Amino acid sequence: EKVFDTAGPLDDDGAFKTIDEKALFASKLSTKIESRRGNPEGRSIVRGNLQQILYNRCVEVGIKVHFGMKVVDVEQDADRVTVTAEAYDREKRSFTADFLVASDGIWSRVRQVFFPDVPAPVYQGYQMIISRAPTDKFDQMEMDCWGELWGKAHRFGFFRCGDGGTGIYYARTCEEDLDKDKTQKELKQILIDAATENRYDEKVVKLAKAAEISRLYRFPIRHLQPLRNHVCGRVVLLSDAANAMPPNLGQGGGMALESASILSQCLLIGETLSKGLEKYETRHIGRTSIVANESKTNGDLFQASNAFTVLLRNSLFSYLGKQTYKEGVDELEIPDPFAYLFSYRLLSWPHPGKRSSCLPGD
Repeated sequence: EKVFDTAGPLDDDGAFKTIDEKALFASKLSTKIESRRGNPEGRSIVRGNLQQILYNRCVEVGIKVHFGMKVVDVEQDADRVTVTAEAYDREKRSFTADFLVASDGIWSRVRQVFFPDVPAPVYQGYQMIISRAPTDKFDQMEMDCWGELWGKAHRFGFFRCGDGGTGIYYARTCEEDLDKDKTQKELKQILIDAATENRYDEKVVKLAKAAEISRLYRFPIRHLQPLRNHVCGRVVLLSDAANAMPPNLGQGGGMALESASILSQCLLIGETLSKGLEKYETRHIGRTSIVANESKTNGDLFQASNAFTVLLRNSLFSYLGKQTYKEGVDELEIPDPFAYLFSYRLLSWPHPGKRSSCLPGD
């Protein structure tokens, strides 16, 4: 409830557009249409705000969080799991528990120990520079609630955060190490130059100029091949450790929260720990694999870098946009292409709709 109240409602229309503001696909993620059809209201939140909410909840219920530590080793036997972690000062500590939920990120040490044959995450050929701008800049320009503008090998996106700010991001196809040593001030200038030189709409240029320097970051985008298993004995992988995905569906954090909720349900209804973990894996591994792979595919399409692919991409989304929503009509013309993602019910089992045929080897 705290996350929902803090996040910004996506209560207005948004769209995928060309850099000159030609609408390609207007997706009504949380409009009156979706509400009447019983789908949940869309919300967006800055990752840092989400982390703070979760941390505050840990404090409230007495969960101790150890900062500045990384997992260096993990062992398990028939009854227990022992994790060895190392602090910045090289001091090592061991923690023992009945089972381990490993959410130690895209470079997960736990995954390396128990799933050594899984290939390392692969760079996808593009970076993202992200930041935040004050919402008053957003409101003055009368922009959509969210949007993404596509060019050739680059794109610019924005969304309301719900914390008095507007999230902004710029994706560019480039070498992995490009500008890796740039300061935040230098990254802001890169953002402004990209918006100007690529001839984005003047509103985008203004957003780039309003970007808060202290919140500017650069990320090489990587994808982890979906795993066949997320469970090994008393250890279960979760979030980026299990299904690190590019941000092209905005579902990295969403899948982490969804996975945590389903895992807790399965552990509660499982007769034993092993059966609870088995239920979780059976129920959710297919869905997270689908979302991760579709996010990767979308990134390949969104970052189109040659004229033919750009034309194909724009034509495809323009056609889908015209077929899916009809102006002034409160009914979908064809099934919403995002319905499987945003209409998922945590208590439904198995998940209807898409089948999990995207696992390696299937």
